Amino acid sequence: MYLGKINNSPACTRQFNASLKGIGVPNLHLKEIRQTRIPVPPIELQRKFARLVNVTELESKAHRASLAELDALFASLQHRAFRGEL
Repeated sequence: MYLGKINNSPACTRQFNASLKGIGVPNLHLKEIRQTRIPVPPIELQRKFARLVNVTELESKAHRASLAELDALFASLQHRAFRGEL
């Protein structure tokens, strides 16, 4: 999980962008990927990071579900209001 997230970090993105080759469709070759410097924190810190990401993703999923429910309720309320049922 840590490696996947760090690859999308600004530090790695800058390294990848500096190594891009080509103009129309830029390429990033395996050689450049292997030379990318990735900080590797202690394993316990990586595990803590993974737990925090999991908790955050669960909360985000719950918030999306609540938002969908609110959208449905609002649509129902609008429907009833335009039909003069309120």
